[in-house]
Amino acid sequence: MPRSVGKRDLPGGVDFVNTYDFASAVHKALDRHPEIYGSGLAVEGLRQWFRLHARTASFLAMPSRAVDVLWHEFIVDTVEYASFCENAYGRFIHHVPDSSMDPGRVAALNNLAMARTFRSACSDEGLLEAAGSPPRLPLLFAVDHKVGVRKRAWILQCGGDKNNCLRPFASRCVKHELLELALTARDA
Repeated sequence: MPRSVGKRDLPGGVDFVNTYDFASAVHKALDRHPEIYGSGLAVEGLRQWFRLHARTASFLAMPSRAVDVLWHEFIVDTVEYASFCENAYGRFIHHVPDSSMDPGRVAALNNLAMARTFRSACSDEGLLEAAGSPPRLPLLFAVDHKVGVRKRAWILQCGGDKNNCLRPFASRCVKHELLELALTARDA
């Protein structure tokens, strides 16, 4: 999963992200795939992704293929993307694909970075409960399933016990892959 490193937000950084017109920045993807992007859910997932960066200085991992496509579309317009990053964070947010990292580092970071992203997204939506498991997936983890991108889509719980994941083929299970780590992840 592609990763990026953010920096704690500038005063007003989250507000800037919340009001930014991402639709104009990613119009090509919206035009090419209206069946995926027409509802606006992936754009809101992109907004959440950038809000998370405004709140953490740690590596985050991208859980959504649909949102990742929009992020790539945004990055291609380097002038607009650089301006957005400067206004939201005071610096450029780099996209670091797995292919540019040592495989050992990718393996070591994948679960921790994804768990941190999950915890941050849950926190962003007020889904964290003292009991542990959130009542639903945060948007950034649910968006692929909601817009019809099923391959490797996340599910909250597969129905299996602690040692036996029963996830449907080609999906990812938060309960078995992330939850324990997410509940203890720092800098969320």
